Amino acid sequence: MEPTKDKRPLCVTFGSPLIGDQMFQQAMSQSSNLNSCFLHVASLQDRLISSSISNHSYSPFGIFLLCSDFGSCCFESPVSVLRLLNLISQLNQGLQNCDYGSIVENLYRNETDMKNLVEELNKQELLKQKKRFIPNKKLDEMKTNMAKLEWYKKISKTGAGYYDRFKDHLSTADHDVVGFIRELNNYWKEMVEEAEKQPQKEGATFRTRWLYAGTNYRRMVEPLDVARYYKDGKRDYINQGRSEHYKQLEKWLENDQKSQSTGRTNNVESILTLDSCFWAHVEEALILCQKVKAAASEVEKKEAMSSLDEFEKYVYELLKNYAVSPEIFLDGSSFMRWWGEYFGIKRASYASEFANFMKNPINYKKYVEGAYNFP
Repeated sequence: MEPTKDKRPLCVTFGSPLIGDQMFQQAMSQSSNLNSCFLHVASLQDRLISSSISNHSYSPFGIFLLCSDFGSCCFESPVSVLRLLNLISQLNQGLQNCDYGSIVENLYRNETDMKNLVEELNKQELLKQKKRFIPNKKLDEMKTNMAKLEWYKKISKTGAGYYDRFKDHLSTADHDVVGFIRELNNYWKEMVEEAEKQPQKEGATFRTRWLYAGTNYRRMVEPLDVARYYKDGKRDYINQGRSEHYKQLEKWLENDQKSQSTGRTNNVESILTLDSCFWAHVEEALILCQKVKAAASEVEKKEAMSSLDEFEKYVYELLKNYAVSPEIFLDGSSFMRWWGEYFGIKRASYASEFANFMKNPINYKKYVEGAYNFP
């Protein structure tokens, strides 16, 4: 009979010593389906098993049916298995070479033990299913939260933009936004964690399926996390404050070459800045401007100016690729504040392709229309 897709292979061992190291155990534990395919029948009096735990290089994996003269019990937690085996080993009483044929016969004869085993396995499987994260379950709610943030972004264009509104001008009416961000972050953190737990093939399929939604979420929400970070007076968000789930979502996109398209678009006004850490770079550039002004030596000043020149190149590259939202040009935005300070440091004689673009506000309108011809 052909095995069906929903049937998984099952490996049953009898008296097997521990064979996997900690890394193997972690890899197995990350896939609940794979881990439950291994059932180890082990006697607590088995000399071979007891001796294998003395070598701390080995760790248990799978499900253990631990048997003794008083009955049997099922364990899946590696910590519980090790703790019990270690205790028996330390007592060093009654250890022997075991006859697993007799143990299996006793299990079959003892209907209560078998019933308990089945119930325990079913209970563990149901618990897994309850804990298992189902992405589609809250998807509609997350779409609603994203739509609300898009509306928040839209109405913020009457001011300095949604980044600066959230950072410096958060009113009582905006407090719901904090809740939307929290719910979206919790959802995507769990999404990323679930994807990383899956075996390579299944994980790749999962990541591809959710790549577009995850990228939109990251580009919409991470700037607001950046705003909150710098509002608290912190520095170096990218290295010190960035959440791992944002890094993973960005890595998914980098690994999907089909999604790496940039260039002119007819709808620049509505785009999200492709680099979700853009505003962190802006904040660091503002700090650099202050360093230049307060520099105690020419060396310090030169180092800060060199970093500012690199930031200028970074921004100009984004602009050329139409990869940054035009809201950066809004009056009062952190970016325009940086440009004012940077231009003041460079002085009026300063010239570059980026400066030529920034000096003329008409170019901002052309950029919004996708009509500016970059050299």
